[in-house]
Amino acid sequence: MHVHQVKTGMLWTQLRVPVQQASIALVQQTLRSFATTWSFSSARLDLMELAIEESFNTILQLIHGDINLGGGWAAAGEFEIHICIQNQTLQVRITDDDLPYDFAMLPQFTPSNLGQADADIRGLSVFLLQNIVDKVRVLPPSVHGQSLE
Repeated sequence: MHVHQVKTGMLWTQLRVPVQQASIALVQQTLRSFATTWSFSSARLDLMELAIEESFNTILQLIHGDINLGGGWAAAGEFEIHICIQNQTLQVRITDDDLPYDFAMLPQFTPSNLGQADADIRGLSVFLLQNIVDKVRVLPPSVHGQSLE
């Protein structure tokens, strides 16, 4: 999401959070605080929070399957969250700690198939994410694992 008015503020911040749904609120609050200093509108901030939620839920679903995401299971590892302003664009990168999932496992979701009995909605989170933010990238695995940006 592009910065419309340049202000002074932190250029980057980094968090390490457990890989569990309870971490979503912490990341959302940090992102909201960071983006507010760069004069993003309230509507944009709401979309950013939704993007964080969809990103986490997509990864959690890939790790744990189609279980209740609100379950009380133990965290599988850590996410490193990097939030920065780079080239007048707000970027959020979620990097895992080499967790056992692959974004290629997600089926492509198309809204036209939603009414069909065999519609696979597992790709819905990625579809929503692609329509919320300007650009979604899955970075190639590195020493630190995969990254969703």
